[in-house]
Amino acid sequence: MTNDSATLLFLLSEYGLNSMTSKFPFKLPRITEITNLTKISYVEYYVWDEKNEKLKRKRVNLCQPTKAERIKEGKIICAQLKTLLESGVVINPKEKIAKKITAESTIIEATEMYIEYIKKTLSLKTIESYSTDIKRFVHYLVSNSLQNKRMSEFDSAMAIEFLEYLVIQKGLSNRSRNNVRGTAGTFFNYYVKKKITSDNPFEDISNLRTVSKRHAALTTVHAQKMKLYCEEHKEKQLLLYIYFIYYCFIRSGRELKELRVQDIYEDTIFISGDRAKNDKGEYVKIPSVFNKILDEYRIREFPKDLYVFSEEGVPSDKMLSRDFIYEKHKGLLKALNLDGRDYTVYSWKHTGVITLWKVTQDIEFLRSHCRHSDVAMTTKYLRDLGLFSDYSQINMFPAL
Repeated sequence: MTNDSATLLFLLSEYGLNSMTSKFPFKLPRITEITNLTKISYVEYYVWDEKNEKLKRKRVNLCQPTKAERIKEGKIICAQLKTLLESGVVINPKEKIAKKITAESTIIEATEMYIEYIKKTLSLKTIESYSTDIKRFVHYLVSNSLQNKRMSEFDSAMAIEFLEYLVIQKGLSNRSRNNVRGTAGTFFNYYVKKKITSDNPFEDISNLRTVSKRHAALTTVHAQKMKLYCEEHKEKQLLLYIYFIYYCFIRSGRELKELRVQDIYEDTIFISGDRAKNDKGEYVKIPSVFNKILDEYRIREFPKDLYVFSEEGVPSDKMLSRDFIYEKHKGLLKALNLDGRDYTVYSWKHTGVITLWKVTQDIEFLRSHCRHSDVAMTTKYLRDLGLFSDYSQINMFPAL
């Protein structure tokens, strides 16, 4: 977890809390004693479970590489949670009667209804993205005492101020700011079409210039150093996570974090459509070298419904927390003095693609393994990595 993500809205969406106006019992958050960095530390707190009418113990994991970093992050999270709990948040709120949105409804009321609508019509990935952007908007409105603004009262000048706030005060990148602008525009268009409001204040606002961010592929030497370090320091789960990305091009994030034992077959791995980038369920071939590794880890012997990756280091019914692998990988790079480079967890996919392309030179096979929709997409991907087909055979052309 990063400082930027430890915000009210992140915690609201990440831990299923729902803001209420009345007060409920709670216990303030605290950082548990940090004595062993090989074990997960956490912030512990108690929040009111409205449906079951009792206090529920909750935890936010701290997995930063040093004690000082864990304490620093824990204090930020404690402060945010304290604000939430004192404002009267609950979990498992009792079902509310849907409110009809009219021209007199506030923007916040309209966002609540809109999120309920997209939950039933869009893919999970899109819902997550839209919800995060909408909650940023709501947080801005509340922070600036605009929570009672009606849809028709929010104009383009206010929209520009909101977007400037995201960049200047919240430190969002141009790309993230543009994404929020797009989501907010889609939100207002939804109500323009429903004749609730007549204007979309975000419609004529241009996107900011963005620069494509690279996830550099690892050099062979650095990849081997990282593998050896994981083996020597018994980071077996991190290494297995890396293997899945490197050999099968499975994306870090929901595709891999939500992978279950039952998804791993004898020669293939199934990536369900609700987790895949293209919303399409597909099977990925398992290279024989990786199959031997899976056998060594004995993954297929665990109960089928368990998540392959967990904070215990073995398959479990509890999925990895949001930034667990990110922090582990970040610590790995730091330990090897590689943290100044553009290496990320995603870099392992680029590294695998480069390796497979060099030994096969088979564009259609690579397209299939990357799960691209067409060869043109694969060709562009290879060019972005600085790879081109080996045309040395042209020199075999005989003289006339």
